[in-house]
Amino acid sequence: MEDTQRKKHKKKDKKPLYLLLGFLLFFVIFIYALTRPSLQSKAIEQIQICSNVNDVKSLYERYKFELLETDENGNKIVALEFQDAVRNKLNSFKLTEEELVKCLEWIPPSKTSLNIIVIHDL
Repeated sequence: MEDTQRKKHKKKDKKPLYLLLGFLLFFVIFIYALTRPSLQSKAIEQIQICSNVNDVKSLYERYKFELLETDENGNKIVALEFQDAVRNKLNSFKLTEEELVKCLEWIPPSKTSLNIIVIHDL
């Protein structure tokens, strides 16, 4: 009879350990979900590695549909941060006028609106 009580007691002792392990596993998965890099940050990192215009163009074509966002007018556009990274990388290549014209064919025009805040000093 004492043996059966000891076995039941041992099973009860392991239950808090299982709960603790389950909680820790859930916590680790939750933290990973919060801190994993986004697709946009991966794309921007890959843009930084590119060594020529063709590499940049192929990466842009690869990610342009996956990084669509909605602008203030409700239109679908490629993420502005990604577009800026592409433009900055192309600027670092010191392109000729002919190459710039070719690049402007596949890159959407940059945002032209400018927000200006004027504060009066009394």
